[in-house]
Amino acid sequence: MSNSRSARPPAPRRELGFTRAVARELATQNIRVNALCPGFVETTMSAGYSPGFKRRTMGRIPLGRWGAVEEVAQAALFLASDDGSYFTGQSLSPNSGIFIS
Repeated sequence: MSNSRSARPPAPRRELGFTRAVARELATQNIRVNALCPGFVETTMSAGYSPGFKRRTMGRIPLGRWGAVEEVAQAALFLASDDGSYFTGQSLSPNSGIFIS
């Protein structure tokens, strides 16, 4: 078949489907499985991005800034804590609102 479209869903959707499937399977053992899907985060790796790229992405982010590593870590800690005990099979996306713009 010479179709340019893949029969597989895009990677993020596959990963979230996998998260949900594993969460469903492990829930009976009281094991929670969630996905953390952060937006742009200031890291040593992102420090090498061009100023133009950063400027363009900032223009698309409602809160007007990239996240800090600590903010993503806090989201992970929430999911792992007793405060997140009712979460399983979910995706949490700390992203400064980029997906609502």
